[in-house]
Amino acid sequence: MKKRLLCSLLVCTMVFSQAVTAGATTVSDNTVESSAEEAAEPAGTESSEIEAQQAVETDAPLDAETIGQMVVLDVPTRIESGVSCVMEMTITPNTEYTVQIVDKKTGRVSKSNNNISKDSKESILKINIDIGKEELAIGDYEVRYWAGSYAKYEEAVAANVAASADLAVRNSIRKAVNSNMSDIKVVNAVYTGKSVVPQIILKDTTNDADYQLVNGKDFEITVISDNKKELGKAKAEIKGIGNYAGTIEVDFDIVPQAPAITGVTCVSTSSVKITWNQSANAQGYAIDRKAADGSFVNVGQTDGKTTSFTDTTPGLLVGQTYYYRVQARAASTTDKDKEVTSVPNEIGVAVKIQPAAPEIVSLDNVSTTRLKLSWKKSEEADGYRIYKIADGKKTRVRDINNADTTSYTIKKLSCGYTYQYCVETYKKDAAGNRVYSNESKRVKAKVAPAMPQLVSVTSVKATVNELKWKKVSGATGYCIYRKESGSSKWKRVGTIRKGTTVTFQDTKAKTGKKYAYTVKAYTKTKVNGKTKTIYSKYDTKGITGKAVPAKTVFAMQQNAKGVLITIANSEGASGYYLYRKKGDEKWMRRDVPAQNGDFTIYLDRDITAASSYQYYIVPYTQTETSKIRGAKSETQKLTTK
Repeated sequence: MKKRLLCSLLVCTMVFSQAVTAGATTVSDNTVESSAEEAAEPAGTESSEIEAQQAVETDAPLDAETIGQMVVLDVPTRIESGVSCVMEMTITPNTEYTVQIVDKKTGRVSKSNNNISKDSKESILKINIDIGKEELAIGDYEVRYWAGSYAKYEEAVAANVAASADLAVRNSIRKAVNSNMSDIKVVNAVYTGKSVVPQIILKDTTNDADYQLVNGKDFEITVISDNKKELGKAKAEIKGIGNYAGTIEVDFDIVPQAPAITGVTCVSTSSVKITWNQSANAQGYAIDRKAADGSFVNVGQTDGKTTSFTDTTPGLLVGQTYYYRVQARAASTTDKDKEVTSVPNEIGVAVKIQPAAPEIVSLDNVSTTRLKLSWKKSEEADGYRIYKIADGKKTRVRDINNADTTSYTIKKLSCGYTYQYCVETYKKDAAGNRVYSNESKRVKAKVAPAMPQLVSVTSVKATVNELKWKKVSGATGYCIYRKESGSSKWKRVGTIRKGTTVTFQDTKAKTGKKYAYTVKAYTKTKVNGKTKTIYSKYDTKGITGKAVPAKTVFAMQQNAKGVLITIANSEGASGYYLYRKKGDEKWMRRDVPAQNGDFTIYLDRDITAASSYQYYIVPYTQTETSKIRGAKSETQKLTTK
C-alpha cells in the first residue's frame, strides 16, 4: 500500500523541445537533467504523511530515483525571431505545472504558462506549449519551470525543485523570416584535395545599414552531403550563430581553381591575345568576353594544356574597351557526363582595342646634325606620330599621315648630344577620331657622324690589303680597325686625318691570313662648352679580306714553237698556276715558277693547229707550310693556226 502510494506520487517529468513551422530551419535542444538531490517535494503536499509512514515502515526505504525531480525541462539554446515554435512537455497526469519566460534585461515575464495536466489512464502525458512568432523579441531570456502554481515558485526554489535555463532569441538568417536579410549567394568551393566549404554571402540591412555576415562570427557552414572534397555537386547547411539563428541548406559545386590571367594584349584592331597560368585539375578552359555595358559571352575553348588564346571573333570595335575572363573546366565526379567550371571573375580584365604599336627598326646617324628614325609598316595604320622624350616628358615631333611612310629624318640637332624618340600608330574609329596605339620601344642615339659604309678589301700584293669605304658627311677623319679570323677583338691599325680620304692600305698583313676590317668616322665639336671627339658607330661584322698575290694579267702569242704566254709579275708571287683547256676537254694545270724582273714567260709547246684554247692564271706565294693562292685572272681564248 505504501509503495503504491509512493508510485502514484512519481514526480512529473517535463521535456522541452521545439518543432519548426517554417522552411528548413531546425533548432537543436540542450537537455538539462536534475540530479536526485534536487528532487525534494514542495511544502503543502502529502510528503509529511509519507515521511511518517516511512518512519514506521523502515522495511520499505524511499528510492531517490523514483521520486526524481518535480520538473525537468530541455530548453533550446537559441531560436529565430519571428518563428512560431512548439515546446513539447512530458508530465504525469493531474499535475499542476508552470513555465515562465523572463526577459533578462528588464526582468519582465514575457510569457507564462500555468495549467493542470489532464486526468488520464496514461502514466505520462505529452503537452505542447506554443511560442507565437510575435511573442518574443530579439534578446536574452531565462526559462523557469516547476511543478505547482505561480505562488509555488519560491517554495519550489527553496525545495530545490525549480530549474531554469537560458534562451537566446536572435535575428533569422532566412529572408523568408527576416525581410532585412538578403538572398543568400553561394560561391562554389575550390578543389584542394581536402574537405572544402563554399563561400556564403549574406547581408543584413537592418536600420538601412548594409552589414555582410561573417563566417565564424555570424554563421557556420557544415557540409552535409556525402561528397565533401571531390569535383562535383555537394550540399551544405548554414547555421546562424552569435547574433543570428536559423539554418539554410544550399547546393554548391566543388570546382577547379580559377586560372590567373597573366596578360590581355591587343594584338591588332581585330585580335586580342589572352594568356593565363595553368590551373590544377583543369581539363580545358573557356574564354569569355564582354563589352563595357554587356554580358559575358563565350568566344573560345582550349584544352587543359593550352594557356593562351587569340580572340579573332567578329565584333571588336576600334577605340572600345572589352573585358576578358578565363574559366577552368573539369569533369564532375558526382554527375556522369557533366562538367564543373571554376568560379568566374565577374569583372574580367580590361583591354582597349587599338592598333598595334609600331616596331622600331633603327635610329641612325645621317650626319653631324641629323638622325633618321625608321620603323616597320603597320598594315592597319592610318598614320603615325613621332615623339621626342626629354626629362621624362613626351613632345610631338611630327605626324606622318601616310601609312606607307616608315621613316623620318630629324634635323637641326647638335652633334655630341643624345636624343630619345618613340612612335605611335593611329587608326581612325567609326566616327573619324584617331585611336592611338601604345608607344613603341623608346630608342636613343647620340648625334655623330654617320657610320661609314664599307666597300671592299682588295689584296694589293701578298702582304698588303687595301680597304675602301664611302665618304661620310661632316667627318674630320677615320679610324681603321682590324681583327684576325676567329677573334672577337678589334685592333686599331690606322688613322686617316682627312675626311675626304676613303682608302687605307694595311701593309702589315700576313700572307694568306684572313682579316676583317671596319671603320669609324669621327668629328671634333664642342659639347657643353668643351671640345670633344665624337665617333660614329661602326659595322660590327666588318668586311673580310686575305693578303694574297694580286690578280695578274697576261698576253698570248702563237709562234712556230707554240703559244708564248707573258705574265705580268704579281708582287710577292712565288709562281703561277697556268690553267689551259682545249676545246671541250678538261682543264689542265701547269705550275710556272716566277722569274726575275717584271714578267714571267712560259711557252706552251703542246698545241695542235686549228684548235681552240682557253687560258687563265692564278698567282701563288709559297709559305713555310703551303702555297697561298691569289686572285684568278681573266680567261683568254686563242685559236691556233
